Amino acid sequence: MPAQYDRIVLRKAHHLNDLQLAEEKTIWTKHETGPMSKYIWAPELHHINGAWYIYFAAAQVDFSADALPTHRIYVLENKDEDPFSDNWEEKGQINTGWESFSLDATTAVINGTQYLAWTPTTRDVLAADGKLEHVLTTDLHRPDEK
Repeated sequence: MPAQYDRIVLRKAHHLNDLQLAEEKTIWTKHETGPMSKYIWAPELHHINGAWYIYFAAAQVDFSADALPTHRIYVLENKDEDPFSDNWEEKGQINTGWESFSLDATTAVINGTQYLAWTPTTRDVLAADGKLEHVLTTDLHRPDEK
């Protein structure tokens, strides 16, 4: 099935090579309208402090030649032991301090501090150096920090 960019699915397999053929479980579907309604992108699954988190990007409007995409970073949480349970909860947009096009969030603990890394850009940044993306990091006080 071609990519739909409208849902987040999980798969599991005993071997990496079998993952592509593994059965999918849809754990979240985009909203009909609003900030999480277009182009669901780059979900990442993390197990943090006994809970499961999925960081992903979503847009509010279709792409436009004269504007940056409207993607922002969001997070889902599941406190069950098994991430395939149906108990995923929307925790909302991650407040990165940048209200800008943002993609590809990931998280890691370094020396006891939880960090979020992502690639943002704004028209000002793009005009200054011509590069579409940079990598920024910020510390998170909670994995679902808003």
